[in-house]
Amino acid sequence: MSNAKKNPTSYGNFLMEGVKYVATLDFSSERKTMSTIVNGYNKLNGNQVLLKGAPERVLEKCTKVMTDSGREENLSAEQKTRLNKKILSVASNGYRVLGLAIGLDGGNMKNITYDNA
Repeated sequence: MSNAKKNPTSYGNFLMEGVKYVATLDFSSERKTMSTIVNGYNKLNGNQVLLKGAPERVLEKCTKVMTDSGREENLSAEQKTRLNKKILSVASNGYRVLGLAIGLDGGNMKNITYDNA
């Protein structure tokens, strides 16, 4: 039996090894997103921001996209439009859609610490 069948969160635990929690910006109906600020994700220095929420709100904050090959590319206005159409299409079929993003450079949260949060 594989480890994933014994512990369904094992991969998530692996990804979060060495990551330290810094702060959380709770979900608000105004922002329609929730942000968790962490330090050390993917062995990076400084803060990273994990963002989840309404997909259109998450998408409007994004400037880059990671391709299937793992390359980071600038996110064009055309790509954003195409993604928004896909979000609407999936949601119109009765599915809930959640947007997820990561800010590897910490964005506006790069100077937040556990003590000043």
